[in-house]
Amino acid sequence: MANKYLLSEALEELGEVIVDKMRVDVPVDTGALRDSIMYEVKDDTLIIHMLEYGQAVNDGTRPHRPPISVIEGWSKRKGLNHWGVAANIEKYGTRAQPFMEPIEEFDREYYKLLDDATYEILEGYVWEKISKYKK
Repeated sequence: MANKYLLSEALEELGEVIVDKMRVDVPVDTGALRDSIMYEVKDDTLIIHMLEYGQAVNDGTRPHRPPISVIEGWSKRKGLNHWGVAANIEKYGTRAQPFMEPIEEFDREYYKLLDDATYEILEGYVWEKISKYKK
């Protein structure tokens, strides 16, 4: 049980670091996307959650005709004509604004954190098996 705790603890720490970095790098208009970025550790898996359009902001989009209702508020806050913005997106798409790098590019620090937890788990498992056979 303690070994499972070590992995969960490492994933929790990793989740905090990734979410903090993503929140610093995400482009902000209303703050809704930034505020939606969260993590969860479930069944020894780190899951990052955010609003659905986060991937499109990160990767950019191909040319498409967006619904006016989706871009109207943003256009107004930027002082732009929403029909002109829609026409521009239809012609060019949207540019990528990468903020998910912490997920994609783990530092040595992250690998070491998980490495240490994994080592502890394996070490505990091996000693547990050896103790059973010694008896």
